Amino acid sequence: MTEQSPDAFVAHAAEATLAQPTFHYTIRNERGKTSPFPGVQLQGVEGSVKQPDRFQAVASAKALFLNVEIQVVGIEGRLWMSNPIQGAKHLRERSVDARYLPLTRPDNVVHLLLKLLDTPRIDRTENDQKCGALTVVAGSFNLTRLKEVAPDLVAGPILTNKALPVEIWIDSDAIIRRFKIHGPMVSYDEANVVRVVEFSRYGEPVSIPTPE
Repeated sequence: MTEQSPDAFVAHAAEATLAQPTFHYTIRNERGKTSPFPGVQLQGVEGSVKQPDRFQAVASAKALFLNVEIQVVGIEGRLWMSNPIQGAKHLRERSVDARYLPLTRPDNVVHLLLKLLDTPRIDRTENDQKCGALTVVAGSFNLTRLKEVAPDLVAGPILTNKALPVEIWIDSDAIIRRFKIHGPMVSYDEANVVRVVEFSRYGEPVSIPTPE
């Protein structure tokens, strides 16, 4: 257990985590469905971040009877996406409203969510085979404060009408390893959604070339 206050502990962990040159992440629903379009169910997202300005991700979805993948590459504020019909390797640059750009970078989303953290408390410790001893911080992501924290951001499908319970796993090096968020964050989440975001491979080599 840490001797720091919960607020100071999380602030230190956020700084240490986002200072890492690279990391890998996965996003999945432990419970409930996310359906951005009728007949399309998001299965998960997996990708990597390379500071200061690059990320790549593959989103997996089930569309009716087909499994599809969409690859996304972001470099210096530019964004490329694949067409699921053509395959993940066929990337095409897309224009993105500058007000949405913060939501396209996974590290920015982590930073934004931590700014929205309310009433954190040290809940418990756990032992993980890969990460060792983990301190679990419980609190809530107060999405009602989104406009206050990020006034220039267009919320789009983000639900800003309530706070969502959250748990954050932090290792002995003050690095964030996992979020678990209880409840819908976007309008196309089911009401019972529990979303898990996991981080790993900190500092490992990552190559994200500019698409041709």
